[in-house]
Amino acid sequence: MQINAVDILILGAGWTSTFLIPLCKERNVSYAATTRDGRDGTIKFEFNSDAPTGNSEEEKEEDKYRTLLPDAKTVVITFPIKQKGASERFVRRYVKTRKVVKPEEVGFVQLGSTGVWDGQRKGSAAPAGPPKPVTNKWYDRHTPITPGERADAEAELLALCPEFKTTVLNLVGLWGGARSARNWVNRVAPTKEALRLKVSGPGYTDVPDPLSEANEPVVQGSIHLIHGLDISRAILAVHANFEKAQGQRWILSDGRVYDWWDLASAWGLPNPNSAPAPAEGSAQGGEEEDGERGPHPRMIISKTNRRTIYENLFKEGVLVAKKDFNAPKHEELDVPNLQVIKAMQSLTSKGFVKTQFSWQWYYYVLTPEGVEYLREWLHLPAEIVPSTHKKAVRPPRPAQVRQGGEGAYRPPRGGDREGYRGKKDESAPGDYRPQFAGVGRGGPRE
Repeated sequence: MQINAVDILILGAGWTSTFLIPLCKERNVSYAATTRDGRDGTIKFEFNSDAPTGNSEEEKEEDKYRTLLPDAKTVVITFPIKQKGASERFVRRYVKTRKVVKPEEVGFVQLGSTGVWDGQRKGSAAPAGPPKPVTNKWYDRHTPITPGERADAEAELLALCPEFKTTVLNLVGLWGGARSARNWVNRVAPTKEALRLKVSGPGYTDVPDPLSEANEPVVQGSIHLIHGLDISRAILAVHANFEKAQGQRWILSDGRVYDWWDLASAWGLPNPNSAPAPAEGSAQGGEEEDGERGPHPRMIISKTNRRTIYENLFKEGVLVAKKDFNAPKHEELDVPNLQVIKAMQSLTSKGFVKTQFSWQWYYYVLTPEGVEYLREWLHLPAEIVPSTHKKAVRPPRPAQVRQGGEGAYRPPRGGDREGYRGKKDESAPGDYRPQFAGVGRGGPRE
């Protein structure tokens, strides 16, 4: 099927396309996608990264581009390009063979990897001798990248700007759909020793990383992730405002730092009660598929227990919980202690509760926004407020009663006060003028 022009051309419809294509449909963005075998209604197209050996071979490649690839305003390259000069050849061939879209109207997006900052840790042989600690540094999109095949290809694409509109989106660890946490945790950290290496980061490990597109070995002191839906949203945002993104690289992450021990403890062993992991190519996830929460397992709290927690929190305005995830029961509520902690963690992330931790205890305080949320959740009238929001009423001061009761005999006051009142007035008259006499300093002389 020949397609003349579309908004977005997805070059290499794989995992990313399982999120991007539904989002394009939802937002009425026209698209086309390519695969090597032309499955699922895609265009059969195989990217050739080798340089042509003569004019005839170049003409053959150009004819393939002209015949198979439709015109598009944005071309998304989902696979890594590592051959020197391949990125520039692709851009120039595609622009040269367009029929409708003008060269200055086409934008090229390369999905890259944050591995371009890892240097030796990705795609290189294990160093000889004992492993050396990895230096932990802060990285942003302006940090100089480490030279390598993939990094050089990304830099080559960016160097084509401003002649062509190009940008690179460097992705952190990928999750969602077929990349469910339960699918890759056992492969990333098959043993405690491999997990310890990832957490402490003491050098290089040969354990493949299924979170990267190339499944390359990697050591990570911490893990950063991005959901496939968020990647798709970013691609459409670039498509809508390419002028703001062109000539630059961008790091795509959900902004969180995930703990390997938490993920391994939750997904390291098969859970017989959990749903099966989604199949390859599926965008649907299991119980951990929540783009707002991250790939942590979801704590399922019954409505009865959640109501018990919320009612107590609303009544008192505060709540405490001991940091004991294995306690079968909370100190005050007939609810597992872990469920109380997780329920409060959820409310804290939404700004409904403020949390403090001290001496192995969690202290939770309900915020004004949390009061309104719980009042609506519990269907309570406006006049009912938590104890911490009530104004303290001071009790009235009791009246003082004289000893002996009312009407008791009161003896007259005596003493100096009564005597003073009875004395004769001995004050000086109004015309009195004092006189001073005598010899001495200031006195009159004879």
